[in-house]
Amino acid sequence: APSLAGETALNVWHKAQGGHTVTLTATGAATVHVVHVLTGDNVPTGGALAIQVAEGASLTLVEHVVGHPASRGWMNVRVQAEIAANGTLTHTLVQNLPRTSCLTYQADLTVGNTATYTAFTLNMGGALARVERHMDTHTTSHVHMTGLALTDDAQTHDITVRLRHMDEATTSHIHQRNILRGTTSHAVFQGKFYVDPKAQKTDAYMLCASLLLAEGARVSAKPELEIYADDVKCSHGSSTGSLNPDQMFYLAARGVPEAVAKRLLVSAFADELLADVPASAKPLVTAHV
Repeated sequence: APSLAGETALNVWHKAQGGHTVTLTATGAATVHVVHVLTGDNVPTGGALAIQVAEGASLTLVEHVVGHPASRGWMNVRVQAEIAANGTLTHTLVQNLPRTSCLTYQADLTVGNTATYTAFTLNMGGALARVERHMDTHTTSHVHMTGLALTDDAQTHDITVRLRHMDEATTSHIHQRNILRGTTSHAVFQGKFYVDPKAQKTDAYMLCASLLLAEGARVSAKPELEIYADDVKCSHGSSTGSLNPDQMFYLAARGVPEAVAKRLLVSAFADELLADVPASAKPLVTAHV
């Protein structure tokens, strides 16, 4: 098993528990589906993926995190990916653990010159689920990340992203949406763009939008910019609200029952992001949503 740089306490502890590393190397065009299964009761489980996408190669990776309905354990997953020049990594993560379990997921990615990283994350299971990504992007590379959290009572879903623009003419787009329907539900978004002094012509955009369907639901959003270049276009935003009463009135005036109207508006809020799900993962994602 190859060593993974940037070891954290979680990963050192995981190795001591006998965690395994799987290496994926793409030299052409490939699609891989990885299923992480939490099997035990109060037993920590997890694995590590070391991903290499060769120059000009393309990898479509679908990760599905699941567990036995009675599992009360902790899933700890580590991913390290390197995308060489002109390479493409299309990554879908679906997290549907039992409500009695928790997930810590960390990915460290290097996006090479003119390479592309596209990701979609669906967070809906677990009592606590933190999905964290750290990315370095290089000349004319592109990152496009979208995510949807479906959060209910006694659940906390956390998306944390730190993206460093290290060279010229890089672009990135991050769009997270949260739907909270439980009175004790909590969604967290922490996003940060770092723009190096060399990273002129950077174009970066970050947005977190949350829909609250219950009194007491909470959202903690912290988008940040740290910019050391002077010829860039960077922006961030965050919005949190409930269903639009004008839209509800519009549908009611046309005879749409209230429950149906709510379902239509919530579906529309999610559907905009589902268009970004790659074809290989769309049946899995839409079945859950």
